[in-house]
Amino acid sequence: MTSLNNLTIHELHELLKNKEIKSADITNYYIEKIKKTDSVINSYISLDSEGAAEEADKADKYIQNMLDNKSKSNNDRGSNYHDGNNKNGDNSFDENAFPYLTGIPLSIKDIFLMKGKKTTCASKILENFISPYDSTVIKRLKENNFIFLGKVNMDEFAMGSSTENSAFKSTKNPWDTKRVPGGSSGGSAASVSADLCAGSFGTDTGGSIRQPASLCGVVGLKPTYGMISRYGIIAFSSSLDQAGPVAKDVLDSAILLEAVSGFDRLDSTSRKFKIKKYSDIVKKADKSKIKGLKIGIPKEFLSEGLDKDILSNIQEIKNNLKELGAEIIEISLPDTAYSIAAYYVIATSEASSNLERYDGIRYGYRFAQNNNNGNTNYIDNNSRKDVNNTGALYNNNNSYTAANNNTGNSNSDSNLDLDLDLDLTNLSGIDIDTSKLKNNLEELYSYSRTIGFGKEVKRRIMLGTFALSAGYYDAYYKKASLIRKLIIKNYKDAFGKVDLIMGPTSPTPAFLIGEKTDDPLSMYLSDIYTISVNLAYLPAMSLPSGLTKENNPNGGGLPIGLQIIAPWCAEDKMLETAKIIEDIVNFRKKFQPDLNI
Repeated sequence: MTSLNNLTIHELHELLKNKEIKSADITNYYIEKIKKTDSVINSYISLDSEGAAEEADKADKYIQNMLDNKSKSNNDRGSNYHDGNNKNGDNSFDENAFPYLTGIPLSIKDIFLMKGKKTTCASKILENFISPYDSTVIKRLKENNFIFLGKVNMDEFAMGSSTENSAFKSTKNPWDTKRVPGGSSGGSAASVSADLCAGSFGTDTGGSIRQPASLCGVVGLKPTYGMISRYGIIAFSSSLDQAGPVAKDVLDSAILLEAVSGFDRLDSTSRKFKIKKYSDIVKKADKSKIKGLKIGIPKEFLSEGLDKDILSNIQEIKNNLKELGAEIIEISLPDTAYSIAAYYVIATSEASSNLERYDGIRYGYRFAQNNNNGNTNYIDNNSRKDVNNTGALYNNNNSYTAANNNTGNSNSDSNLDLDLDLDLTNLSGIDIDTSKLKNNLEELYSYSRTIGFGKEVKRRIMLGTFALSAGYYDAYYKKASLIRKLIIKNYKDAFGKVDLIMGPTSPTPAFLIGEKTDDPLSMYLSDIYTISVNLAYLPAMSLPSGLTKENNPNGGGLPIGLQIIAPWCAEDKMLETAKIIEDIVNFRKKFQPDLNI
């Protein structure tokens, strides 16, 4: 059988089209590799191996029907199977074509709702939440007949830059398991980098796709705000959140982007953009198209704090583009220095509002006192079970076991168990004196949120609540909104002079696990080059452009990410240029993480 090691989506698609492999074989390859490797990487929160195997069998039947042209009906395609290439709404199809994602196994960040599946947002408060419907991204992936492997780890409620803020476990970087994968979409980036899926979807609020992609040596793309529907994505900061793909190469990122993009009436922030055939644009990318292209490099992106190897790498890419005829122009984004402060006021303010819904009443984790025996019970609103009495979430000694999935079936070994050992009477650093409980509504709210939310989430809720409080709104949120307008103007002025903007994605390579957990400000600064893009609603992507040198004090032999920023809705030019740079660097052919696990 053909080796499946580290193949891209488009390479797997060709194998399927040529009948050299079946989706069942591809799916089994990833499942076995996850079981062997992910106990170290910790990228997956849950693995749906049985469901993936069933969907792969359906995909194989569908592909066979398409290629053999035996039928133009959907009889053998399965109830959820569609021709994602058919935009006419009829049953016609090209006998030699089927959607790129048909039969392709993907991982999904655990922030996207998927009907009948757990969606935890890596938080204790949603630990047993079962999604009642599909997000639009998942719905469109299903229309393309993808294979769902499982949900991957993240910083709790997407708040973090290292995936250390997960309530369940800390994900490791495949290039060095002592280091972080970045965040908050660290599980997505790590699973793609370690070849534990063909591709993934994450979300990007201030760099949460691009920064982990940079640290893990993969491609991460944040599209123009409103291009991909946010419906069914658990909200962090509504004016900043945007879904996007994490992929092994630029063509794969284009394939994933075009599969889920487009207007959605269920999302009030969705826009009616013209969605182009990005995969065809990438395939036709040619070095000759670089000639005359104006590329801006902000002087603020090359200032103090940037790792010397990353600076050297950016200079090398700049020289390569110059040789191809690009015009490299130094530009200024003068208000970049204020982007971190503005971002954290706006993002935390919106987060404090969005997270008000987790009150222990309607769904999620609930704290309550049992008046009969004086013991404290911990109620899960999703299953409506007292988890102390049922043992659904915890044994008598409070150690974690696989929870019931709320469908009547206990978790089988097809799902990865979470490795937790929590003391329910001293969770999140809170020691609850049950003798003093008043058993009132305010107490229910307080303890449900105190126990259910992690340290970073609580920090951001408090920051946001303060910024929106009476007497401080004008001083903080209003000023942050004005700075946002200045940043938008900075980019508008810059794009009046250049076609694209280029620079580093992260100021440093992947840092050590635990290195920045006690220094939130240092952690926040790791997104210094990505945050302003979200504030300006622009598209941007990160692609691997080299490795740090072995003697680098910040870590040797680690991936470097190059960021390309484009004007509003100019994903086509961004992807085309990224493909040309990718061909020059040839990163995937030269470098792969050493996974001798």
